[in-house]
Amino acid sequence: LKGRSSPALPRIRTQVRSSRLRRQDKLAKMIVYECRITGHEFITDSFNHEDIGVPGLFKVRSAFISEGGGSIAGVADAEDGEDAVMVNNVESAANLQELTPPPSKKEFKEWFVEFAKRVRKNLKEDPEKGPTEAKAWIARTKGILGWINENYADIQFYTNSDFDMDGCMCFAIYQSDKDFYFMSDALKAVKF
Repeated sequence: LKGRSSPALPRIRTQVRSSRLRRQDKLAKMIVYECRITGHEFITDSFNHEDIGVPGLFKVRSAFISEGGGSIAGVADAEDGEDAVMVNNVESAANLQELTPPPSKKEFKEWFVEFAKRVRKNLKEDPEKGPTEAKAWIARTKGILGWINENYADIQFYTNSDFDMDGCMCFAIYQSDKDFYFMSDALKAVKF
């Protein structure tokens, strides 16, 4: 057998190679969470999503990062003189826009009621979700609204890059860091 090649060897090598490529392809996929209503990107799976004990809400801890400044962050680019700036990584990743001034409690509740109806309709019509998920969303809205009312004074309100108020909002609270809160049922996972 020494020096002889098995006829099955090229086939086995090809199978191993294609298996590696499939594994790499699976690893390279990223999940982007988009607003169910408008399709705007809000967050990705590259951020750690933490359960906060309120069904339908999850938290992402953000950080301030250096952006710009040429090839070395924090150093002015010799060609255009651009200096690095500190930005919030969550805000920057999806180009989230803060609502200033924030909505009043009454304005927020009016928005939330209409938004909840749009999400319910979307979930109902989504073949991957259906009426059961739509019903579960409506049940979770009471807890979400309660959490927002409890924390209202500390919340910063954010929306999508186009300020499209038909779409989703997310919320931020400074604690030790700036934490962002997202309504899980209002977002749709899209794989890239």
